[in-house]
Amino acid sequence: MRTLAVGIAVVAGLTTAAHADRTLGEYRYFRRLAIDLAGRPPSRAELAAFGQPGFDLAGWIDARLAGPAYAERIRRIYTDLLRLDLPEGANPFTPPSVLLHWTTIQGPDGRPIDLYFRDGQRRKRPEIDGQVCFSQAESGLQVGPDGPPIGTPRPVSRALLDERTVVVKPWWLYADYRAKDPKDRAGPDWVQRFGTELAWSMFTEPDGKTPMTGVRVCREEAQTADTGRVYASGRVVQKSDPLLPGRLTRLPADTPFARARAGRAVSCAGAHGFESSLDCGCGVGLERCLPGGPNGFVQPWLVPLGVDQPFDRAPRPAVLWMRTWWSQEAIHFLDRIFGEDRDVREILTSPATVINGPLAQFYRFLAGATCCGDGAALGYDEADPLFDPARVPARLAPTQASTWVTVEDRGPHAAGVMTMPIFLLKYASSRQRAHAIYSAFLCHDFVAPTAQLAPSTEPDLTRRPGCATCHRRLEPLSAYFARIRDSDWTYLPAARFPVVQPRCAAADPAHMSSACRTFYDPAFSDARAGELRGAHGDPAHTDAGPRGLAAEITGSPEFASCVVHNVAQGLLGGALTPGDDAWQAELARALAAGGFRVRALVRAIVTSPRYRDDPLPAARREMMPAEALLRGYLSWFGGLTPEQVVQRAHGKGLFDAWQYYLAALGLPDYHVDAPRVSQSNTVMLAALGRIGEALCAHAASHDLHDRTPLADRNVFAFEPVTGPSRAQFAAGFDVLHRTFLGCPASLGPADRTDRYYALYRQVAARHPASRLTADETAWAAVCTALVQHPEAELY
Repeated sequence: MRTLAVGIAVVAGLTTAAHADRTLGEYRYFRRLAIDLAGRPPSRAELAAFGQPGFDLAGWIDARLAGPAYAERIRRIYTDLLRLDLPEGANPFTPPSVLLHWTTIQGPDGRPIDLYFRDGQRRKRPEIDGQVCFSQAESGLQVGPDGPPIGTPRPVSRALLDERTVVVKPWWLYADYRAKDPKDRAGPDWVQRFGTELAWSMFTEPDGKTPMTGVRVCREEAQTADTGRVYASGRVVQKSDPLLPGRLTRLPADTPFARARAGRAVSCAGAHGFESSLDCGCGVGLERCLPGGPNGFVQPWLVPLGVDQPFDRAPRPAVLWMRTWWSQEAIHFLDRIFGEDRDVREILTSPATVINGPLAQFYRFLAGATCCGDGAALGYDEADPLFDPARVPARLAPTQASTWVTVEDRGPHAAGVMTMPIFLLKYASSRQRAHAIYSAFLCHDFVAPTAQLAPSTEPDLTRRPGCATCHRRLEPLSAYFARIRDSDWTYLPAARFPVVQPRCAAADPAHMSSACRTFYDPAFSDARAGELRGAHGDPAHTDAGPRGLAAEITGSPEFASCVVHNVAQGLLGGALTPGDDAWQAELARALAAGGFRVRALVRAIVTSPRYRDDPLPAARREMMPAEALLRGYLSWFGGLTPEQVVQRAHGKGLFDAWQYYLAALGLPDYHVDAPRVSQSNTVMLAALGRIGEALCAHAASHDLHDRTPLADRNVFAFEPVTGPSRAQFAAGFDVLHRTFLGCPASLGPADRTDRYYALYRQVAARHPASRLTADETAWAAVCTALVQHPEAELY
């Protein structure tokens, strides 16, 4: 603990000193602290307080370490390491049992009617079994799961419409959808109330005028029972069977599950109920289903500053609705650990999570839809979930996107981020998952020495020439994930899927059954038994699961050192050097002795000479974290939203599309899986500089031209005069210098004020006719020059 105490003592020394005139180094240190701990450059008020005698810097640091910006800063280090987001268009959530397709039929009065149905829904009548609930003969249309209907619509009779369909008040249209008579209909106020916004296409009937008060669905889909009876038609379906008149698909065949369990009870929350029961629908208010169209869910899009501050938002299909919240679950989970100063090992070990309404809906009703496929042939009837649905808070409604609740225990298989959908989908295979955890939390990678790959048929990579060096370590780690399906969160319990399965024995792998081949690896199976896929590296690890990997990683003597390495490099903005080895080791010992709480570690780093030294030496010029600079822009220029920043900086076609410039701004674009890269700094400076130019012009218009009261000005918080003298200019320039560079102008180079005064006079003299006066344009130019100054963007 000595290092931590020394760091606090350094700050205590600054606290008691009466710094009426602080040095440039002290101002730069304070600015660096604000960027890392407050998430933005310091405000003019903070700088004024810092310049006063007796300023309590230690108290200021402690207050920031207890705030959300600090937690976000450290969380960003780990989300950057793990890249916890999914590429655009990847992994849409489209299991048939939860997706309501949208089509249009013609009502009795000849008007179009929107109709929702599930593709593959079981129905008693053969001509419509597995399809929409009207045959071509009845509606004139052939309706597939995708695309517009085919044919010429004819009016459906009122009797037939009432027999086959029903109007439901769904969860996405009514907050109180579970009430006997729902009244709380969606409206513009839902954004403020729940964080949920629907496009107007979701509010009106097809005529675009009539308010939508419910949606029409096929009656089978509207069923609310939690359980049903397994239905077996007895029919045998062959690929050579001709299509029945009007059908686009063959009649659904009975599944092996249905043939073996006809008449028995089955849960309606999983795929088996959907595939094998006539009684299973979408539940109360269709809460077990997502609407497949139109694009009605207005979602934050391009969210480098978080979903509360998106750069863009747009209507998205429901299949992408959950993807946003999978990503946000990990963010809220990490924020809780760092914000509450919990044991950092909980990132891997914790059974807890933090969820909102959409995630509650997902874990309670939807997650089981990807289970269990061919596993039914091996006795896998119902999911053994990573998140037990019974532990989901019942009070969370699907619409409550902005309400976040901690669930202390998800179930016996939960293990931090490793068992969250965002991680399991981002890293699709067991090897990818193991590699991501190993490299992020032990700071090692798998790098083979100079070795030549030779042709080989050896299936065991721990023995294959050229591969063995890395895979001797990777394969045992991968085995911890063998019980979680690739690209999915379905867990394979040992009771149904033993590592060694005699039922899947095959002397000739080519003759192994399809169900066995899905779960058991022919390459490691023989005439005695099949071996579970991925278990070959270490069968004991397979049964230990992700919790076993968490124990191994966090129990490693290298874990604490890796935490120090990750956090220190993130805060220092550069790699640690061999000269930092002793410091890193001391911090690691203190971290372990302090119960692996990161807050004390961060305090020790930011109060150390290594961090406190002049942040702008000639040999090291790091970019300010792009999030901090963008937040600086938002605060400097009047509390703008990111969308307003984009609009004001867009100019005349400056950006082809904003998302193309995320990487240029130094933001990690996880949607293309690109991390922060230093080679983007030049482009980042150019992009941010152009934004600053546009915002300075906006500020000059708002603050000066519109004669805004002094107290309400954003940037030009002084009273300018026309054609100012050098002394009059210097007073205003000092305000701008403090705003953008974080210190009084008097601490800059001796000729800095003179050079900027010359710029001011040149611009004013050459001022072309425009909305702004010559002096207003000149002040905008000085603002731009300061925003684009290296000291404004580097730290």
